[in-house]
Order: sequence, then C-alpha cells, then structure tokens
Amino acid sequence: MDGANLGPTIRSLVEGQKVFASRYTLMKIVGQSSSSVVWLAWDEKQDRDVALKYLPEMVKEDASALAILKREVFKLQELKNPLLVPIYAVEDEGKVVAIVTEYIEGGTLSDLRAQKSNHVYSPPELADWMQQLCQLLEFAHSDAQLAHGALKPSNLIVSKKGALRVSDFAVERHITAFTNRVREGHSAAPSFTYLS
Repeated sequence: MDGANLGPTIRSLVEGQKVFASRYTLMKIVGQSSSSVVWLAWDEKQDRDVALKYLPEMVKEDASALAILKREVFKLQELKNPLLVPIYAVEDEGKVVAIVTEYIEGGTLSDLRAQKSNHVYSPPELADWMQQLCQLLEFAHSDAQLAHGALKPSNLIVSKKGALRVSDFAVERHITAFTNRVREGHSAAPSFTYLS
C-alpha cells in the first residue's frame, strides 16, 4: 500500500484481518487513490461481499469532518437508484473510518480503458453507458437536488454484466476537500481534467 498518507493503522492492514468489532474480514485491496484505499471484505453479519473504503486517519481526528461525512452518507442512503452503488454504513473504530458499500465485481472506466490496446474508447462503446449516466444525473439533479461533485472515469464502474454503476456520489468531494485543507491549508481544487 503506497501513495496516500492514510496513517500507520490503515497501512498495516492485512488480508484475513477482522475489523470493526470483527464484523468484516479483509480479503484484498481492490482500489486506491490519494485519499483512500478500498478493500474487498466479507461481511460476517450479512453474509455478503462489501467494499470498505478506508479514509485517511486524520478524518477520525476531526469530529467536525466525521459528523459532516456521516450526515452526507445518511442523505445518500435515502437516494435509491439502480445505477448508484449503495452505501451501507460508515464504520469508525479506534483511529480509522471506512465507508461500507456494495462490492461491484467489474472495473472502472479508467481501468478498462487502460486495458484497451489504444487506450481509447470509440463513441459506440460509450453510448449505452453515457445514456445510463445521463438518466442517473437527471434523477439526482432534478428529483434529489444532489450533484456528484467528483464525476470522473474512476467513479464509473462497469459490472461483469456490462451495467454502469456510479460510486462515491456526493461523498468524495468532501473527503478530498478535508484532506487537502489539512495537508495544505486550503480547500481542495476539483479534478480539472473532468470539469465541463
């Protein structure tokens, strides 16, 4: 585990370890960014695979940041749409915080593009996924009055069946803003590559 300054406790996690009152068993790392690491885990209570998105330990150290995160997640749990990756809970224990979501077997648009020989999608390849995405955004913006805030290929997951799923809806921007503010003393800049 490299890259993000997630903290010594998170960096020391290992496969087979039980976390959060032994409810989840860590299986393998399935994703990582500058502000998180995602583990595939087994939920012993619900008998299902889940994704545990571990946030930097500094989030737990700031009661205000943790309260905002939990408030946002609570709002998102009310947002029901088959294209959204559902959030089950926010777990915090000791020095760590993790967002628990459904585990989607598949790959992000970023990962899948990297596997292509020319690293580029053709418009017909993207057409169905973009139509699904536009339907979700219309629902979120019009009905729920929510914006994603960090919409980019790494947050668009294509399942093994070819269905598009959107992760980190309205959550990642709060995490990034907080961690950047702590590290650099200012608010986070958006991902300019993906701004319209």
